[in-house]
Amino acid sequence: MPTSTKTNRTSCTCSNAEGAAGTASNPAAAPQPIETEALIIGAGPAALYLAFQLGLQEIPCHLLDVLPAPGGQCHALYPDKPIYDLPALPVCSGRELTERLLQQLRPFNPPLHLGQLVSTLERRPDGRWHLRSDSGQEWIARLVFIAAGVGAFVPRKEALDGLERFEGRAGDPAAQVCYHAVAAEAALGRHVVVHGGEAAAVELALELAQHLALASAAERARCSVTLLHRSPRFEIEATLQAALEQALAQGRLQLVLGQPVGFVCGPAAHEATPARLQQGEAPQQVWQALQLATPGDG
Repeated sequence: MPTSTKTNRTSCTCSNAEGAAGTASNPAAAPQPIETEALIIGAGPAALYLAFQLGLQEIPCHLLDVLPAPGGQCHALYPDKPIYDLPALPVCSGRELTERLLQQLRPFNPPLHLGQLVSTLERRPDGRWHLRSDSGQEWIARLVFIAAGVGAFVPRKEALDGLERFEGRAGDPAAQVCYHAVAAEAALGRHVVVHGGEAAAVELALELAQHLALASAAERARCSVTLLHRSPRFEIEATLQAALEQALAQGRLQLVLGQPVGFVCGPAAHEATPARLQQGEAPQQVWQALQLATPGDG
């Protein structure tokens, strides 16, 4: 469902978080602009290797990216699928490529600012560049490198009035509507809905369901995983389809067919329950977290 300005299907913002290569500052705690010699917009493979090259030249830099994790498109869209066109690597997954680049970059430990979408870029009178992100964080840099591919990953959100108040930045435990996969541990104690019909959505639903299956009986009673898709047809490979059918048959996962056109609140004002589906009926429970999986298209 979520897409991006580069017609990819990922999204989201997250609070400045600790990056794998370094620790970024928190905009709320550090309102003053961050000054650096070089700033790289993007944290995909090209950006990570660029940061390594700058480190070799002893040029300090920061990296920022709208995604909640480094690796760019390779890590966001096909982390576990083989890539065959990399120099010196006959075959490598997007996840492995990202891990290798981060390992190479680790000696220089550049700060990595995640969940930051650049909103303005202006030249200062002193010749340096002034950047601001959608979170309000600002940077001042003498050099700015744009290594963002053909654009930032931003979500195509559900057109549901009022849904934005349940959204949050990636990594925010209070967020109920997310546009990136979350850690399986986050599903404990929550009723989670994964919305999408492509491989990433199904894989996330199965991962969450498998994690809950290992929990205690008391914990399972307070949790559930529901896969929400507009039709019974999924754009997935046969092996993944078989795993989905097995999970459904075993009751580890629920499947609801339909497209949400509205939502109601649960007993607590902060609990959103997608409702009024175009076809099918939602389970009679409060869904405490709605995970809009990527790159599912709903």
